Amino acid sequence: MKKADDFFYDTLYFGGGSPSLMNSHILRELKGFLNEFIEEDSEISIEVNPEDIDEEKVLCWKELDINRISIGIQGTDKNILRKVNRKQSNLGKKLDMIFPHFDNINFDFILGLPGENESNLKGNLNLIKEYRPTHVSYYIYDNDHDSPLNALIGNGEVELPSDEKIADYHDEIVRELFDMGFNRYEISSWSKKGFECKHNLRYWKNYDYIGLGPSAGGHCNNSRYVNIENFEKYKNAIDKKQIPIDEFKNNNQIDELFEVLFMGFRLIEGINFEKYRFNRELIQLVVEMIHKSMFEYVVEENSFFRLNNHGFDHSHWFFCKLMDIYEEVIAENGEKFG
Repeated sequence: MKKADDFFYDTLYFGGGSPSLMNSHILRELKGFLNEFIEEDSEISIEVNPEDIDEEKVLCWKELDINRISIGIQGTDKNILRKVNRKQSNLGKKLDMIFPHFDNINFDFILGLPGENESNLKGNLNLIKEYRPTHVSYYIYDNDHDSPLNALIGNGEVELPSDEKIADYHDEIVRELFDMGFNRYEISSWSKKGFECKHNLRYWKNYDYIGLGPSAGGHCNNSRYVNIENFEKYKNAIDKKQIPIDEFKNNNQIDELFEVLFMGFRLIEGINFEKYRFNRELIQLVVEMIHKSMFEYVVEENSFFRLNNHGFDHSHWFFCKLMDIYEEVIAENGEKFG
């Protein structure tokens, strides 16, 4: 039984990797341990690869009070998925196992994979129309990091669709999801009313959260950490009752403010500075710098500072420029506000 002064959580997220590969025995044991720290009526999510779905796992997830399923569909064209080393068979059958048991279901898609075309896009949108999930995440493929696919792209073995095509496809996605009754509440996230992802909102609002497991990260009391990546080293640290952290950083005021900006500007509602304890002079300085160099991308209204439609259309450029402002503030005011 939880005591009044206990500290516990209102969201739990099994994700980052492929938790749907976890067998039911291990998941039951893990969830049983975590139950002590979870509020009643919490949002409890699990990321699911369609290929991992079977009746036994679905019933286990239901039994463990997991109440939000995030399905990594990525796309409906098997030829495109093959290029990114993803398999997908009997997708409809797999989805039919899930929907009778859960009310809160997210479909995850990626826009701009090699071979992306109008037909594939229509297939993805038709799947949403057919199953009517309560949440849709539609990310634009990021080719700025090291991966086997990006190595093929760099070698010219695989070609990505043009920026113009991606922009046109994205405009179509926005229109179609609006017509289906979805509300866009974050750059890449749409939901039916009341089905916004509570866990992700904590992240985007830069609130505290704890990451457990290899490579997991957390944010607590203005500090950030990343756990040891290697499983054996992570396990050895736990066995020795050591904290299995690989990277740790205490954020100063400037660091913490810009983390709020980088994540909060992803939200349609933007940022309400009244909810954070930042030096008012620092806030004023940064806001003035953003207005000076990027006034056509932002708007202030009803205590919120947010991107306008033009800003969302050019968010990648905006965040690059925001990094320049961060570096300038650190260089010129680091000692004062650090």
